[in-house]
Amino acid sequence: MNDGTVLPEGSILAADLLPALIIAGLLGAVGQVLRAAIGLKKASESAKDNNVDFKDQFVTSRLVISLIIGFGAGVIAILVKDLENLREVSIITSEIALAIIAAGYAGTDFVEGALGFYKPKLPAE
Repeated sequence: MNDGTVLPEGSILAADLLPALIIAGLLGAVGQVLRAAIGLKKASESAKDNNVDFKDQFVTSRLVISLIIGFGAGVIAILVKDLENLREVSIITSEIALAIIAAGYAGTDFVEGALGFYKPKLPAE
């Protein structure tokens, strides 16, 4: 540190932690984007099969909330996985990045399932 302050062992400055948390959150959101892309393709095919306009089934707020949950899953994943090495953002290796993306993918599914979010609704006929 530049000012000579000595941190207790196991401590980390918020200025060192924040960039790593943001990167991890963005990686978690990437996992959610992958999950959403698959879901959107399935929904589009389902709408086509049922002669329903896809625009009527798509809910933007649902996608945004899912991305936020994916971001949170990424942050939690990095805190659980590698808190000691977060002093250097460059320590996020490809293995850790893939694990965080997977956490965003699976974590969002877990959170939505556990909390009962987004039960599929068919449009009224």
